[in-house]
Amino acid sequence: MTTGTLITYFTQQNEAREAFKKLQQKGYPRTVWLSKDSAGGIQRVDPFPWRRVAGLIGSFILFGTLAAAFVLSLEGRGGISSEYPVVLIPILLAGMIGSLCGAGWIRRSRFGVELGLIENHARWLIPGETVLILQAPIEELQVPLSLLREIGESSPAIFVLHPGRVSPAGDAGVHETPLNPAQLEDYAQRLAAEHQVDSEPIRDTELLKRLERSRHWVHRVCVDLSEASRLQQSVPPTSEWLLDNEYLLESNARDVLLNLPWHYYRQLPVLSNESYRGMPRIYALAWELAAHTDLRVDQENILAFIESYQSAGTLSIGELWAVPQMLRMVLIEHIQQIAGQAQTELREREIANFWANRLITANRRDPNHLFSLMAELTETQSPPSPYFAL
Repeated sequence: MTTGTLITYFTQQNEAREAFKKLQQKGYPRTVWLSKDSAGGIQRVDPFPWRRVAGLIGSFILFGTLAAAFVLSLEGRGGISSEYPVVLIPILLAGMIGSLCGAGWIRRSRFGVELGLIENHARWLIPGETVLILQAPIEELQVPLSLLREIGESSPAIFVLHPGRVSPAGDAGVHETPLNPAQLEDYAQRLAAEHQVDSEPIRDTELLKRLERSRHWVHRVCVDLSEASRLQQSVPPTSEWLLDNEYLLESNARDVLLNLPWHYYRQLPVLSNESYRGMPRIYALAWELAAHTDLRVDQENILAFIESYQSAGTLSIGELWAVPQMLRMVLIEHIQQIAGQAQTELREREIANFWANRLITANRRDPNHLFSLMAELTETQSPPSPYFAL
C-alpha cells in the first residue's frame, strides 16, 4: 500500500499532546510530536526508538532461549560439557545474532516516521508552534484526519502529502502536430517508404511488460486520486474522467494480453529504424496514428491510414489482425501520461499549500524566521511548480 504523510500544526501544545495520545491509542505507531520553544529549542516525542530497543532485546532473548534449549538437549544426550562458561558462550552468540537480525529487519521494515522528514519539519517549525507527523497507508488516513479535526477549540492546520511517483515510461506523451485526413494519408505513405523491417523475430516481451506497468501505474494513481477526493482534497480536473473510466482501461488491457499471446506476438515483423528499433511495425503505425490525430482515432481514419500505408508497403495478415490490440496498447500508454500529470498536479498542489502555510505563519508570528524559510523553500523546491503562484 502507498504510504501518505499527515502533517498537523497546532498553536496549543496541550492540544497536540492530546492528539498524539489519541493517535497512539487508535493504533497509529508511526507518529512523531515536535515542538519549538521561544528560544528555538526542539522537544521531540517519538516512541519508535523505544520500540527499536524493545525489538532488539526481544530478538536477543528469543534467539538466546532457542540456543539454550538446543544446548540443554545436547547436554542431556551427553554431547557437550555442562560447565557453565561453555554453555553460556553459544547462548550469548545466538542472542547477538538475534539482535543483528532484529536490527536488520527493523531497518528494512517501515516502522517509525522517516528521519529526514523529522529533521526537515524541525527546521520548518515556527517558535511556539507544535507539529504532529503521521505516516500511514493512504487508504487509512481518513480516521486520523477526522480525529485531528475534532481536537481542541482552535482548528489545526492539516496537510495530506501523497508520495512522489515517477512514471515508469518517462515522458512518452503525444508531442506531434495533428494532421488533417489528406496529410495523414501522405504521412502513412512516407512511413511505408522509410520503414525497414528486421529479419530477426521479436526476442523479448518488453512491449507487453510496458503495458503491464502502464496498467498498474494508472491503477495506483486512481487510488491516490480517489483517496484524495475522500479526504476532501482538491483534485485535478482529469480525476473524474480517470476514475470513471479506469474499469474500461483495465478490461482493454486484459483483452490485449489475452489476444497477443507470446507465440503470436513474436511472429510480428519488427523494425530496425532507430526510433522503433526492435518494436513491432504495427505498433509503430498505431503510435504514429494516435500521435498525429491527438488520440482521436476512429474507424474512418484507421482504415484510411492503413490503406495509405499499404499503397506503398504491404502488411501481413497477422499485423492487420493485431491493429486493434496495438491501438489499445498505445492509447493505454498515453492515458498513463495523463494519469501521471494528474498525480503530479495533486502532489504539487499539496506541497504548494503546505509552503504557503509556512510562509504566512512565519510572517504573522516570527518575521525574522521568514527569510530562513524562504531559503528552505528555494532549496527544496527548485524550480517551484506553477501552483506556488496560484
